[in-house]
Amino acid sequence: GRETLQTYDERDLLASRREPSLQTTEYFYFADGRLDYTTDPVGRIDYDYDYDAKGRLRLVTEGAQTLARTHDAL
Repeated sequence: GRETLQTYDERDLLASRREPSLQTTEYFYFADGRLDYTTDPVGRIDYDYDYDAKGRLRLVTEGAQTLARTHDAL
């Protein structure tokens, strides 16, 4: 069949995802559980995540492209 396999770490965070094409993405986290980066099937960093001092997602980088997020001041 065509199934997707997901594995989880000891904190119950997604550790890897294998697509039906057998391509696997791995997920890496900071100690506090925020997503740090993902790797593509050959082990290169695919997406890199950056957070502000309050722990809110600030930037997502994919290769040479970066998506910036802004948050209202509270």
